[in-house]
Amino acid sequence: MAWTNEQLIADGKSVIDSFDAETIIYKPGTGSERNFRAIVDRDSPQPTPEVPQAMAPKMAISVINQATNFDDDGYGGISSSELDTGRDAVILAIRKGATPEERPLGPMTESDGGMIRLEVR
Repeated sequence: MAWTNEQLIADGKSVIDSFDAETIIYKPGTGSERNFRAIVDRDSPQPTPEVPQAMAPKMAISVINQATNFDDDGYGGISSSELDTGRDAVILAIRKGATPEERPLGPMTESDGGMIRLEVR
């Protein structure tokens, strides 16, 4: 039996609930910014592809694969179909508890229908 879109989204919401998800802001290249909950993975700084001698934070976010605001359903999300990694950004803290800052979104690295995982640069 194939999963419906609603079942995939519900499964994604249960994943968000089982982790220490954070509320961050999505800033699409066009349109209005919105809040959503995301699982934020923060790794040690890594060399940048453009300048290997330079180090930059390495982060990824996992979000519900739907274009909604946190206020709509308590989760919000980003739809893979609206994603423009050349212009979209998120506002989040580089370190937990730090002041949030705007960071560009990189490529989508995973998708299972209910959730997507995006690189944050």
